[in-house]
Amino acid sequence: MDNGTVTIGNKVWNVQIASSPADIQQGFSGVTGTPFQTGILFNLGLPYTGLTINMHLMLFPLDIAFIDSNGRVVDIALGVQPLHDYVSNSTYSSFMEVNAGELADLRIGDNVTTSNSRSLTAGINFNIIIQAMLVIMIMKMMMGAVK
Repeated sequence: MDNGTVTIGNKVWNVQIASSPADIQQGFSGVTGTPFQTGILFNLGLPYTGLTINMHLMLFPLDIAFIDSNGRVVDIALGVQPLHDYVSNSTYSSFMEVNAGELADLRIGDNVTTSNSRSLTAGINFNIIIQAMLVIMIMKMMMGAVK
């Protein structure tokens, strides 16, 4: 993962930037904690609505800021507990996970800036991955029918 900083208002977090499918899936899974003012910025590459943030392998509670492609906070989840999933109904292209309690002062509409210009814009495209998987599945089914 790349490293960078995220600034929202007068707060700054040192973050790892997860933009590959493996890094996005891993996140903080299995990690026992993270230092204050650090986190992970998950860059999805495209706007999404309704994705489930899976907390099943988490070991500590998190705050999550959902960020749109214009660099604005569109949703905030405070104190999300391990073993509990979270779904944001807002449209966002990235989200940042930090220790629970660190985002209490944030507000919807706050501006987000990063030290890494790719961190809010260039990520993975889940639509392309899903389409490729469907093509492979169809090809395997067709090959199985030919035998």
